Amino acid sequence: MPKAPTAPRTYQRARRGPRSSAAPEPQPPPWLYKSQAMAKYHLTEAEVDAVPVLVTETDPYNGQPVAKYAEAAVVRQCWALGRAMGIRQTDNRFVSWLAEKKGAKIMRTKAIEKYKVKAWQLDRIKPMDEQTNRRNG
Repeated sequence: MPKAPTAPRTYQRARRGPRSSAAPEPQPPPWLYKSQAMAKYHLTEAEVDAVPVLVTETDPYNGQPVAKYAEAAVVRQCWALGRAMGIRQTDNRFVSWLAEKKGAKIMRTKAIEKYKVKAWQLDRIKPMDEQTNRRNG
């Protein structure tokens, strides 16, 4: 005797995560060398020296000791210096190279003439914006 017709069978596929052949992005180490800290956070050598050293290792190329600093400690030092200089920082994850646009502007050369400051003193103040000199080309 023939079988009675039934509804077609449906199969559900097992769900898998997205296929990715690329390896996950490597995370940067939680430490910095002095030169990296100075370049990334615009600190002077004396300011980085105020941060406690995480580890001191020997450089394999020249045998000199090399200090590593915790990046979180360098960021805390950067924030402390910002507060000491009266800079108002709004975002605690990113410290912008430019200052907040508030108040009057003055050109660097005019500030040196008017306030009798040195160029190295002005280097410690964040600029509001940076423009190239049209006449200097």
